[in-house]
Amino acid sequence: MIRRIISVVYPGFEWIGVAGPISVFSTANTLLERPAYELIVASATGGMVPCRAGLAVSSARFDELILGPRDTVLVTGGHTEELRSAMADHDVKAFMRTASTSVDRYGSVCTGTFVLAAAGLLNTKRCATHWEAVSQLEKFVPGALVDPEAIYVQDGNLWTSAGAMSGVDMALSMLELDYGSHHMGRVAKRLVLYSRRPGHQSQFSALLHAQSVRDGAFAPLLDWLGTRLDQTTKVRDMAARLAMSERTFYRRFTKSVGISPSKFLEMLRLDRAKDLLESGQSVKEVAPAVGFRSQAAFRAGFKSRFGTTPSHHAKMFRAEPRAAGSRR
Repeated sequence: MIRRIISVVYPGFEWIGVAGPISVFSTANTLLERPAYELIVASATGGMVPCRAGLAVSSARFDELILGPRDTVLVTGGHTEELRSAMADHDVKAFMRTASTSVDRYGSVCTGTFVLAAAGLLNTKRCATHWEAVSQLEKFVPGALVDPEAIYVQDGNLWTSAGAMSGVDMALSMLELDYGSHHMGRVAKRLVLYSRRPGHQSQFSALLHAQSVRDGAFAPLLDWLGTRLDQTTKVRDMAARLAMSERTFYRRFTKSVGISPSKFLEMLRLDRAKDLLESGQSVKEVAPAVGFRSQAAFRAGFKSRFGTTPSHHAKMFRAEPRAAGSRR
């Protein structure tokens, strides 16, 4: 039976919060070679609804839809003024309340969590929202159990994601529940994504932050580390590379990047390992290639960072043979 994915929008909504999850489910339709999901955009008024970026999307009116047990209803986020209007919209709130008691899954992407809060659906519930809005949500709904770091949270049939892009990770997790990790991996690969960031993974990326300071004193070091991931590198080696004392280097690096030099190096190793596994190299080859002397330590580090084992990740991303005459 076909599942319906219903994206709830309002004037000024955040486009990527709708487009990202829809891309996951539409790609699943393509790769499964059958209509596994029906994709619907819905709004209080129906018709064309403009997003904040100026684009407009065609939508069905709420009262044209009869919600059922195979539906997923997700309200997207928006910026302050547009979000406040959505939170005050009685039709939007009523539709989400109905969804909460009649569909398989309901929830939000990014700051759409505030619409759920305005509808009275978050009290005593575990949830996620954008990191910049955590304190506001906690004040708005003191009874909500807001996870300040998770990229998405599932609490029963309530699903909430932290940011617009993490809606993609949440959609992949839904797809995995519906059709298994194999098909989830195929969709992630087609979209050129990591298969699925686990929900407990932090919203904060030390690597992204490090890249943002590449023009500073540590830029030569980051490049150098990337060329020697298979070699043993101590903190004293990093400090010597920048002609700093070990103590000064450790203090300045940790303050600038947000994590210790050793932890940062481990993250570089694991990210390179993921890329090598996806390129077809075996787990046995990859571990020493990124500096792990123990297979057990490699497995433990990989699972801690990505929420899955190296062998499982490699299996999901292994190229599949094409059927004769097939087109992709």
